[in-house]
Amino acid sequence: MAAIFGQNTADYQGTFRTVAGEGVTFNGQQDGVSLIQNLQVSHQQPIQNLFEVGSNKRYYVLGKPSGTFSIAQILGFGKQVLSQVTTLADPCTGDRTMVVTFPNSFCRKGGGGGESLSLTLKGVLLQSVGFTVASQDNLINSQVQGMMTELEYT
Repeated sequence: MAAIFGQNTADYQGTFRTVAGEGVTFNGQQDGVSLIQNLQVSHQQPIQNLFEVGSNKRYYVLGKPSGTFSIAQILGFGKQVLSQVTTLADPCTGDRTMVVTFPNSFCRKGGGGGESLSLTLKGVLLQSVGFTVASQDNLINSQVQGMMTELEYT
């Protein structure tokens, strides 16, 4: 039998697919799960080098870690989600967490795949919220930016 795209001797193992079903929850509210299109998270730990005078010894002084996040295009950004997001703007209310879940985008031949990834941002403080409206698409685009003190994953 002739192969349509030429000789292929590789054994099929699986495929990567579009990640569908990712979601974000704000302030621990499970009923406000929304889909996100773009997320950027950065978590840093400041480090200062110290050198001992008269020797070759080096020491690190570690600072407190902190980070920033930016979310663009939260799908399903309605009144309920907006009220949960705005509670993250007040540093004195809520449990100050945001959980983002990404299902695995790899499936194996015969079924199955890997585990999903969840990022938990703790100590979240909202810095900005923005909206743009594209009437030709009947779409409201939303942007959320903020700071966090801790980043965990499962």
